[in-house]
This record gives sequence, structure tokens and C-alpha cells, in this order.
Amino acid sequence: MAGRYLFAPLEPSDERNVIETVFGPMSDHKQAAYQEYIDYYRAELQNFNFAVVAAGLRDTSWNSFPIQNHADLRLVIESVKQHGPSTRPQVRQVVKEHFRSRDASIESWNRCIDLAIRILLMLNVREPQYALQTPQTPVVQWNDEATLLSFVTKQFACSTKFISGRDRRVHPLFTVANMASICGLRVEWTQSLEDHLRLDRRAKVLRIFPYKKCLLSFLDCAARNGERSILPKALLEETVDTLDLLFPFWDKKTVKFLHRRQQFFHEYGPYIKARSLDLNEFEYWRDRLLELHEEIFLSPPDDWIQLWLDRRNPQQWLTLWIALIVFLLTLISTASSIIQAWASVKALNS
Repeated sequence: MAGRYLFAPLEPSDERNVIETVFGPMSDHKQAAYQEYIDYYRAELQNFNFAVVAAGLRDTSWNSFPIQNHADLRLVIESVKQHGPSTRPQVRQVVKEHFRSRDASIESWNRCIDLAIRILLMLNVREPQYALQTPQTPVVQWNDEATLLSFVTKQFACSTKFISGRDRRVHPLFTVANMASICGLRVEWTQSLEDHLRLDRRAKVLRIFPYKKCLLSFLDCAARNGERSILPKALLEETVDTLDLLFPFWDKKTVKFLHRRQQFFHEYGPYIKARSLDLNEFEYWRDRLLELHEEIFLSPPDDWIQLWLDRRNPQQWLTLWIALIVFLLTLISTASSIIQAWASVKALNS
């Protein structure tokens, strides 16, 4: 099997089956709304196939890989989905029961499970030696001791900081579009939920998880089936709130910013909650939001264009530009006086 692809191209029927395995049953007219997720699924399998081809000749554990197609992968996903309270060896045993006739190494079974977790939970779970497949996104690894639920919970620890006084409330202009134009912030889109809101302060690059439709579908699936989601409900809701905070759907500047980057997640509702400006209402993402606010939003503009666009403090902005205008007028007046004096002296001498 070394050197060949595992997964055939995805057919429309496969797309629907994958979506329903992850998010539950859906009506026909809703399938198009999951196109971004299907693109993510394709990208994951493309990376996986590349790993098989690249590593199969030098790593014999790839040569007897137990899953062969999309249907096999869906079985592994379903097993992972139903066994959140289990450890990896327990999940591994459940998965092996589905493929009794296939002999494979523990490493191969683990890679099957890692792939299923990436597809199911959109977390970058993989072995460290394959981190180069996602060079911009840190990898996380599930060990044999922790249950899947405890492993996921560990990736999203609640903040222990409590912000007091006026500092807890951010400015209404605290949006990515404003920080991009005023503070020089750049955005990179990430396919891994635990990478959301990670800030590179030196490069002024913010990572954003834009799959709002998937977050809403996870919530809808858990509510519809009355089951506990492996991803905590509060985490899913709060992640949606961070997207609504940083990308308000009613803000024209934000809409223009997203459309230029071929992103449309702001269009997904419902918009039941008001946009929260209180950082203490964010338990999972508070620390990263606070860092973004302090390191980027409160930083001064880098150039004159950003200075002109900066409306965070209207009184300060107006005072500054009035002072600059007065300074320019003073220079013009001084220059005129010098020219007049020079002309007068020249007239007297002549």
C-alpha cells in the first residue's frame, strides 16, 4: 500500500454522509451551507494522503493502514463521537472491533483516531513529527491516559483573571476591521478551534476560526438530540460571541473587510444576544481577548494614514488635528512675514 492514496475523490453522496455523521440529519436545501466544512474535510484528507505517500516508503506502520475509504472513516468518527468519556486505548479497541479482519499497528490505529478527531472536532490533533503539515498551527496530542473529554477540556481552560473597574469593558470600536486600518493588524484564518484568537504580537497577526456555521451546527445537534457534546456547549456559544464581538454583522466596515477576504460567516444567525463588550463575560477566550485589546487596540497608530483613521478617542483626535492645522498656519504666516520683510529690505536698497 506504500505510495498510494487511501481516499478516493469525494462524491456528492459522500459529502452528505460526512455532514450527517458529524452534525446529524439535515434537509436537502441546507447542504450548500456546509461547503466550507466540506472544503476543510477535503484539505484534511489531502494532507493525510500526502503523509501516506511521503511516509509509506520509510515507515512500515503506514503500510497496513486499517481504513481505506470515506465509509471506513465515518465509522471511526462515529466511534469517537460516542465515546467521549473513554480513554484512547478504549476508543482504539472499539474502532478495532469494526475492522476485525484488518491487522494494523497501534500507531496506525492512533492515526485513524487522530484523523477522526480532526474531522469531528476541528482540533489539530496529530503526532508532532507531522507538525509540518500545518506549520502555522500548533499541534496537540491525545495520550493514552486522559479521556477524550478531559483532553478537550484541557485545551480550553477557563480564565482565572477577573478584570475590575472600567478595564473590563472594551470600546465599541473594538473590531478586527478597525484594528486592521488603525493599528496595522493582519488576520490569518485557522482551521483549528484551539488556535482561535492566538496573537503574534511581533508580526501583529491574529488567528481567527471562521467556521461559525459549524459552531452553530454543533450546538443545534446537541440540543436536538439532548446529548452532551464533546466540545463544551459554553465554549461553542462563547466562540460564536467572540466572532460577533470582533465582526459585528451590522458594521459596514466589517462587512467590507470580510467580503474582500471571501469570508461570509457574519451572515449566519440567529442574532439573539446583544454584542457583549464586557470581557468578564468571556470565560474561555478572556485572556486572548484581553491581550488583543491591550497589545493591539490600545497601541498608537503607526503612520499618518492610520492616525487620520483613528476615531477611538474623538476629542483627542480633534485636538490633535486642530493643533496640526494651527501649526501649519503658523508656519505659513511666519514664512509670509519673512518674505514680506525680505521684499521690504530689497525695495529700500534699490
